Amino acid sequence: MAASRWVLVALAVVCISVPGAQGWTQAELDLYDLVEEVPTTFYELLDLEQDASASAIRKAFRAKSLTMHPDKVALTAVRYTSYVLPVVP
Repeated sequence: MAASRWVLVALAVVCISVPGAQGWTQAELDLYDLVEEVPTTFYELLDLEQDASASAIRKAFRAKSLTMHPDKVALTAVRYTSYVLPVVP
């Protein structure tokens, strides 16, 4: 019984002293909340099914990046707003 108590105490000390064991930072929690509030997924943005292969995702990303890249396409204000994901305050 006493040995198991020392093991629990040692485990608690290790958990407290290890960096990152305390949980998520406020910035990480804010980012997680933002991800939950954005109605568009990356699959929808790339016009893909959620079971798409890695090569299909790469191909769709490259195609989409060429249509959105400011050096490749002149972005007007109307066109720019149609591509940017909505930011929820």
